[in-house]
Amino acid sequence: MNFRLFFLILIFFATSAIANDALKKEFQKSLSRLSSDFEISDVKETPIKGIYQVTIGPDVIYMSRDGNYVLKGEILDIGNRRNLTE
Repeated sequence: MNFRLFFLILIFFATSAIANDALKKEFQKSLSRLSSDFEISDVKETPIKGIYQVTIGPDVIYMSRDGNYVLKGEILDIGNRRNLTE
């Protein structure tokens, strides 16, 4: 029983890592149209459907899932009174 649970968790994280790498490559390709100086270090989902947090060096931007839109600034969760960018 524990082996099954471990196996399912392992598959979940492996699938997430593969999906994250694919998104990172897509976003890198989109950003390269603006400048070749961007090097993405991390991509994370946000609570907003279709918007991803992209870390480039010390900076954070947000990108649409299709890579066509970039948002720069902070995302504030008004209901929970939290800055999601931090």
